[in-house]
Amino acid sequence: MNSSDNLDNLDNSDLLNIIDTSNLQDNDKVKKIVSLKTKKLVMPLVNGISIFSLLISRGKQDLIYKIVKAKPSLIKLGDMSGNTVLHHLGYFSDIDNFIKIAKLDPKSLNTQNNTGETPLFYLLHSPKTISQIINNLEVDLNLVSDYGHNILTKSLFLSKKENDKYYKTAEYLIHSDKIDLDSPEQGSPIMLATVKGYLDILKLLDKKGANFDKLNSDYISSLNIAVSINKKPIVEFIMSKTKDLNKNGPEGDDNIVVSALRRRDYKTVEKLVEGGLDLNKTNRYLESNAHIILNSDVSKHTIEKVLKNADLNIKNLEGITPLYLLLSKHNWKLYKDILKLKKLDIFTEDSNKKTVISLVKDKDLSLFTEIVVESYINNSPSKKFRNICKKDKRCNYDIFNKIVQNKRSYPMPTDHFTKNRISHSNLDRNETNSQDINLIDSDEVYYTVFNSDSLHNILYLISLLKRYDNFFPVFKHKIDFEISTQKYKSINLYHGENNLIYYLVTNYEKLLYKLSPYLIVWKDMDNYYIDPNLKLYVKKLLMTNIRFIVLKLTLVVGKRNTHANIIIYDKQLNTVERFDPYGDIPYLDIDSLDSILKNKLKEVFSELKKDFTYLAPKDYVGLTYQTLSDDSNIEVKRMGDPNGFCLAWTFWYLEMRMNNPDTHPKILIEKSVEKINKHSKSEGKYKFIDFIRNYADKLNKDKNKLLDSIGLDKTKHHRKIHKEEDEDIILKKIGLIFDKMTSVFN
Repeated sequence: MNSSDNLDNLDNSDLLNIIDTSNLQDNDKVKKIVSLKTKKLVMPLVNGISIFSLLISRGKQDLIYKIVKAKPSLIKLGDMSGNTVLHHLGYFSDIDNFIKIAKLDPKSLNTQNNTGETPLFYLLHSPKTISQIINNLEVDLNLVSDYGHNILTKSLFLSKKENDKYYKTAEYLIHSDKIDLDSPEQGSPIMLATVKGYLDILKLLDKKGANFDKLNSDYISSLNIAVSINKKPIVEFIMSKTKDLNKNGPEGDDNIVVSALRRRDYKTVEKLVEGGLDLNKTNRYLESNAHIILNSDVSKHTIEKVLKNADLNIKNLEGITPLYLLLSKHNWKLYKDILKLKKLDIFTEDSNKKTVISLVKDKDLSLFTEIVVESYINNSPSKKFRNICKKDKRCNYDIFNKIVQNKRSYPMPTDHFTKNRISHSNLDRNETNSQDINLIDSDEVYYTVFNSDSLHNILYLISLLKRYDNFFPVFKHKIDFEISTQKYKSINLYHGENNLIYYLVTNYEKLLYKLSPYLIVWKDMDNYYIDPNLKLYVKKLLMTNIRFIVLKLTLVVGKRNTHANIIIYDKQLNTVERFDPYGDIPYLDIDSLDSILKNKLKEVFSELKKDFTYLAPKDYVGLTYQTLSDDSNIEVKRMGDPNGFCLAWTFWYLEMRMNNPDTHPKILIEKSVEKINKHSKSEGKYKFIDFIRNYADKLNKDKNKLLDSIGLDKTKHHRKIHKEEDEDIILKKIGLIFDKMTSVFN
């Protein structure tokens, strides 16, 4: 064996012999070992095991302590799995040496391995040790692993029953007041305790101020989870602590009422209704909670509550209303006193042209019409008219005749009421919203090849700019090119999950630098990007004849996933609207997004005007196109479909605004949904998904024409990633085209 003092030249077996030899004192071993290059001490030696692991397995932990004391820099050094000496000691439950070494370098307790776990993750089975460390050393308890756990949620995850060792660790961590009880976003302690059914932990979390309304990264509430697993005491407790019962997941599909009814938990449904459930909130099929409840076997008491508080005339995609369901599935005569006070639309038709009134049996028509007439009177805006009709029943006949004549069973503000006579306005129910729209339709296809990456987004945009002259994206003028891109380094966008934000922003700079301020990126109120010079670029566009100024808004919905929105400024009306293809959904701290956008964009767009209006989706639309298309459902997908058609929907909506510039967005969306719904010519066709697939294919064909025009070979049109030389050609030619387009503004 080589007797050199530098063991770095020895092979692994020789090194092990040195460690195990009995005729060499520990201090001499330490001197020889610490003289090694650092990597040798932590990189795998035999079968992937590091020297620290080998020392532990051979019962030579004291030797480890002497090594790291002699060379403290070794404490934070990780092996190929990122595990430090503390990770190894924790794994082997060597508590004494763990604490001794941690005291040498307390910050080493925060070192994360390749899966994001700190050494404390390996000590969760020992609540006493966790307590000792937290009380005596500075440690970050909020670090999150790649599996979405901090040490508190990991403790709850590992716990099998109340009062086991992991449960006790969780209890201590909550009591410590040193950990954020509302994180991590993948699933808070409340979420884990709910799944486990740990009521006492939930009570402790409540006592410590945890937020029972916080959603997890999938936008699911703890109440959603509790109801879905049907743990009654947990449901009742969380319901008593939550302020908002109306969280139904990002697309409205995780409905608390549906979860309860699936388990025939009618008691929970009743409590939800009594607790303030929004009975008019709809899902992707435009079914309100009232629809869902009245389509089930709930109690008479629950039905009464629903009828009193719900809009009975909301139509789902099949044209069915809650009133329709009441008449078809329940004994409506039991609720006549409530119906007399409600606005009733008895002429609305379902998709089979069947009206509400047609559901009433002949023998019950007299009673039903009496109810409808009383409903009409009670909903009249004229108090004088209501009082007269209650005293003089003759006006009931007049009302009934007018109802039949006009096919409208409820009063409107435009109706004129005089003494005991009623005169309907000339505007019937269809004429109040009779404005027609130009629907952007496309040739039918059975599949498409649609790409939604940044380069293709630019290509689609350029194609549209070639066809329309009344909109333009925000861009940098040549004089602005000297503005440094080092501004990105002033915001924390290139670490952790935010590296996607950084990539998106810098990628636009690389692809088409001039267009880069067109992009806004949002993750949450602490992590977003808006070009700091946006006001400068917009100001120059405001001086042109362009009516609509456009920005792309990208929502970061995960480590690798994004969702497309579009922002449209109407110069003529001084309005900014954020269009989301899903409509009004609870994505990504959306209220904060709209608040920040409103404030930032008001400053940008409304320098000289005071009547700036910001339209968030909740201001003019419920759930819409992409939600209705259900494009995440594998049953409606076809080969070539992207993960979602959100980008296609944003361009389609932009075209709709260009072709209907004077139509209010609310009317535009309502009318277009109605037209698309009628668009299907054959049964069994998924209307919205087929419609947008057709349009996406049109975008793809327009993009191919553009690539043809710049000389790219047709065989390369559908590459997901272009070769560097081809991408250089595309970007150079596209840059020249965009330069020409923008030159008119210089």
